[in-house]
Amino acid sequence: FLTLEVFMINRKKTNDYECVVIGAGISGLSAAKILRSKKVNYIILEARDRVGGRIYSDRKIFPFPVDFGAQWFHSANINPLVKLAESHHLNINNKNPNWGAKHARNLLKQKELSECSEAFRYFFKQTNLKDFLDRKDTSLDSIFPSDFLWRPLVEAAITFQSGVGSKHISLHDMVHYYETDQDWSLATGMGSILSCFPHDLNIKFKSKVLEIDWAQEKIKILTKNGTLTCDSIIITVPTSILSQNKIIFHPQLPIETQESINNLPLGLNEKVFIQITDDFLSDHNEEFIYSKLDSDKICSYQVRPHGLPYIVAYFGGQFIKELNDLGLEEKKNFAVNE
Repeated sequence: FLTLEVFMINRKKTNDYECVVIGAGISGLSAAKILRSKKVNYIILEARDRVGGRIYSDRKIFPFPVDFGAQWFHSANINPLVKLAESHHLNINNKNPNWGAKHARNLLKQKELSECSEAFRYFFKQTNLKDFLDRKDTSLDSIFPSDFLWRPLVEAAITFQSGVGSKHISLHDMVHYYETDQDWSLATGMGSILSCFPHDLNIKFKSKVLEIDWAQEKIKILTKNGTLTCDSIIITVPTSILSQNKIIFHPQLPIETQESINNLPLGLNEKVFIQITDDFLSDHNEEFIYSKLDSDKICSYQVRPHGLPYIVAYFGGQFIKELNDLGLEEKKNFAVNE
């Protein structure tokens, strides 16, 4: 997400700042770090009272850090954030999560386990899907066989991965998604990666951007705290913010730009954290479990991440939207009861 959420509006030098960065997530911090190294007069405007965006490790609820947001370095062996973490000597857990063990193994016979594993390999490995590239693009669900036994389970896994069901995923995009099966994490929480950025970046918190007037040489940015001017803007907020017009542009963005934003929605993934006793499931550290095999209305459980006494229940897609409509208590009860 370091590039998809970023575009620039350029103008000649004038005004309060040469460049304003909107958003203090990792994209905005990365942009500001580069701007500072180039001696550019910049400021970051951040709506919240913290940095990190969707990277947030909570250290208040439990006596150990838990990742409310981003948790994994996917394709870790080629992920530039891993090099950043290594250069700052962060504690990287390079033990791959055993995604393939998510099949409630005690409920399956060996033949069923083999069939289920093969189904997952088919739908999540590009080598098997490349045959579809010479066809017109369609949704991923179009390639499910009508008699596909493991469809509910695979559908659930797709929502955990993408935040939406298969009918909302481009088949061609799925084929082109590149990953190396190396998924690492930080034992101290993914939020630790934020310590790799300078602590004295010029950031103004609680400065939600409302409008951007880029019609003239002087770009005007209206925030909750007033107006400032600049020559250039780097916008790093999620596409969902822009597609919902939560920032008003004067004039409107070019049609092709707005269409691109609208066509890059975010899915929905959420977690429920369950604290357990020190000895509960102590021989199942970092295992993944599905509660059911015949439904897509399930959650995936990660048992004792980093060996710590808690379980993470992952929800995704339409199912978590339905649970959210029912309320927080219903979501919590579902995770615990399953």
